[in-house]
Amino acid sequence: MNSLNEDDLPESRAATEDDSDEENEGTQKSKSIPVLRWNRKLLDGEGKLNCQCLIIAVGQVAAAFVDSLFCSDEREILCSVCCGGSSTLLSSWSQTAPSDSSCFVWRRKGRPEVALCQCREKVSSEQSFSWVDQLFSTIKPSTVIILDSQNVSRLKSGSEFLTSGDLFPLYALRSSALTSQPCCPFLEPPNTIGGLSAEVLTHCEVKHVPAVLYVAYVSDRDPLTQLIAAFTPILACSIIQPYIQDVSQQLAAEHKKLASFMKDTGSLYL
Repeated sequence: MNSLNEDDLPESRAATEDDSDEENEGTQKSKSIPVLRWNRKLLDGEGKLNCQCLIIAVGQVAAAFVDSLFCSDEREILCSVCCGGSSTLLSSWSQTAPSDSSCFVWRRKGRPEVALCQCREKVSSEQSFSWVDQLFSTIKPSTVIILDSQNVSRLKSGSEFLTSGDLFPLYALRSSALTSQPCCPFLEPPNTIGGLSAEVLTHCEVKHVPAVLYVAYVSDRDPLTQLIAAFTPILACSIIQPYIQDVSQQLAAEHKKLASFMKDTGSLYL
């Protein structure tokens, strides 16, 4: 598939979920409205965060891939996110370990051009719209990259991908404002993507923000270190190259490990 009908994007390619019971909608949302708590010291005079690229990793696999690329022990927390029935804000900025289930927006120290958001826990359909609306009311990225994963059993495809290669298949969806070409095939009909990733991509389409969603179809029977290799092709994409070049010696080492993952040791970490 070499092209994508842009008119189909919000409706059939990235599908947001509708609430069928309007009476329960207000009550449900009032109990689960996400709260984004920004570090005001790191925002500009207008309370905004400007960056060239925002990378949003949804789920454990995508979040682990981001951790392997950007040295997490040098992170600078921009925002913490509380999603749940409690109105209590996250009380500590110290919960920054890669294993944290909480959602944070952060950047590497000395690299203000790229902001990263990792959502390891599921954001419900009731929370997604408010979550995205709050995020983009403060952060103003020039480009958005979304990473997500789905179980391979959900993929409807005639491709013999399971027998033709070792890596799990990677597909893309994009907003109409994106001019660069994704580094993998577009997601084939009748497949759709829902949830938080769809909400972000739909927001970018409406607001004319260049954005691309990469979704990897993975197995739930393989180790996490193997699954994250599904995102390896995006390292060669022109859209992400400016933000990962010369990040650190560790990045170069991780890139090399990812690229040779299936050929060499079968393990991401040596």
